Amino acid sequence: MDKSKQANASEGEDGVDLISNLPDHVLQLILSGIPSTEEAIRTSILSRRWRHLWTSIPSIDIDYTRGLDLDKELESNGFKEFVYWVLLNKTLDLDSFCLRCADYYDMSTIRRWIHAAVVRKVKLLDLMFCPIDESEDVEMPHCLVTCGSLEVLRLCLLGGRLCVPKITGFPALRVLELNDVTLKKTDVLKYFLESCPLLEDLTLLHCDANCLIISCPKLKSLRIENRERTFDYEADEFINCRMGFEIQISCPKLVFLNLTGSLACHFLFENLYSLKKAVIHIKDFFQLEEPTFDVFDELSQVESLSIILYCVGQCYCPSIDEPISLPNLKTLEVTVDDPYGVHMLIPFLKCFPDLESLHLIFIKYVYGLDELNLKDAETINILTRCLKKVEFLEFDEEKPKLAAAHGLLEHGKELEEMVFSWSDEAKFHERSMETMNQVSKFHKASSAVKLRFVINPTQPNLSQYHTRPKNSRSRLGLNQTLARATHVYYHESEPPNPCLLSLWQCFDPTVDISVSLPNLKTLEQTVHAYNFMNTLIPILTRLPDLESFHLIIPKDAYVLKYWKLDDVETMRVLTHHLKKVKFLEFDEDKPKLDLARALLEHGHALEEMVFCWTDETRFHEKSMETMNQLSKFHKASSSVKLRCIINPSQANSNPAQNILEIDSIQAESSSCSSNSSVKLLGRGSS
Repeated sequence: MDKSKQANASEGEDGVDLISNLPDHVLQLILSGIPSTEEAIRTSILSRRWRHLWTSIPSIDIDYTRGLDLDKELESNGFKEFVYWVLLNKTLDLDSFCLRCADYYDMSTIRRWIHAAVVRKVKLLDLMFCPIDESEDVEMPHCLVTCGSLEVLRLCLLGGRLCVPKITGFPALRVLELNDVTLKKTDVLKYFLESCPLLEDLTLLHCDANCLIISCPKLKSLRIENRERTFDYEADEFINCRMGFEIQISCPKLVFLNLTGSLACHFLFENLYSLKKAVIHIKDFFQLEEPTFDVFDELSQVESLSIILYCVGQCYCPSIDEPISLPNLKTLEVTVDDPYGVHMLIPFLKCFPDLESLHLIFIKYVYGLDELNLKDAETINILTRCLKKVEFLEFDEEKPKLAAAHGLLEHGKELEEMVFSWSDEAKFHERSMETMNQVSKFHKASSAVKLRFVINPTQPNLSQYHTRPKNSRSRLGLNQTLARATHVYYHESEPPNPCLLSLWQCFDPTVDISVSLPNLKTLEQTVHAYNFMNTLIPILTRLPDLESFHLIIPKDAYVLKYWKLDDVETMRVLTHHLKKVKFLEFDEDKPKLDLARALLEHGHALEEMVFCWTDETRFHEKSMETMNQLSKFHKASSSVKLRCIINPSQANSNPAQNILEIDSIQAESSSCSSNSSVKLLGRGSS
């Protein structure tokens, strides 16, 4: 659509912007979807209609790291003045107030901001700050403790010490999260919780306390997590860390309990009558010769349990103790970890003959896995009678894991899914397909079992966006949303925008055969390191009515060398609807030139191919030579245009002035001069 048509579509006959004529509640809904207050305020420049519209949004989200020149803004108090200005202009009650300012401002300033939010009857308060002086305690403001509207409080103090006044308060608080908070005084948390009569959800993350006493009559969910190690900057090394010495829990209405990481030496559970689900992944919680805590005695009511085998070994000795009794247990997830390995697994599973669902997770190094006798009838029966899912973490084609996979697939009649999580991305791309072919040849007792090979989502390479939602309802919702979509734009180098959904998040093309996107017309895909042809091609085959496909290749797409460009069917599917290809930060890379040649040779619908250079000097020196080389490639499309430009993010001048373009290229053209016109625009060109 050209600019004149776009203008007519957005304006009425009298020239008034139709979007601005929408009702207030619709515009407010649009602004509510903008992630930050800074961005919402920028809409005030659109027109008079929008000037004060942002003030009617009942939420504030301000982060000192977002969109600011920190040195300049913080030294000039620009951020401080901005927060005051936003609070002053917000006249409505606040549903939420999110503020992150670290240790850049003194406590008196932060207390004034909190007071301003409380005056506006804030319901959700999310704060991240700490005192400038590390020796200063963080005192909970009296106005916050007595706030009658506050329902959710999330507090991150970056190691700061918290003090709570001994008064009755927080009359409406239902959800509390404390992150990286020091609670060295034994009674701090006790008084805090006593002042929260309606508290239902409590989360403690990486806190530091001598003793945690948690007694809440209405608490339903409790999550306590702590890192196993932390970095000591003074000692310049990693050190083991523990949240505290003792944790006491007495919550008669508690339904969900999660204890993860290095927490304490002693635990005391009382009155957990309502507990239905528990996650027990405690590390290093016994330093005594004779442990005094039996986790299973205190979890007798649970119906679902996730536990690491290390905890089992600390609490249960099969040769001495009576079998574990969890009469209501239906679902069990066991992470097989060192030092007990599989030797503790079989005796532990024997305790639950009425189990309905078992999920086994094997870590990278599992002691004794090669000694597991899967030919023994009793052993294999115990392992597979209710086995639903198996995961191999940090998989590296180890023979013991492949042997275990073979045995479990061969005998697991109830098995629904087996996942191999690779930690080495390069080996994943090189070896996963071969290993998948090997595993697929194993005999399978279950006809419904699904095999999945994924990059370990714990790796810091954005591979968490490669994994699919675990919740089946979530996946269904994503698929339904995509089924109504007509355009999808997805750039894998950034976290997925919830409004612009990733096909990879919604379905696995090797598993989900029934997925359909009947309305999809336009797809734009940015290929990143972990996006490989084995996933892209099956997805494209599910889009029979696709009209336009755009492919963007970033600088570090080394995965190109694994693409099978000589496969006829692969190239047919890839180029069937291909209209545009863009190579970012191009520098005469051979894999990209090989890909360009293949796409030009097979792309009958191709309209444009763009090469974006980042080095302006090399652009002027080499782009003409590269363009001459490209012009000699055979082209299936007679209308395709080749363009070499300086990357707009790098060029100092208008990018439109740095374009080398070839158009009107014939399919059988053999040189730039014979069948094409060449235009070189920009300074320093010849």
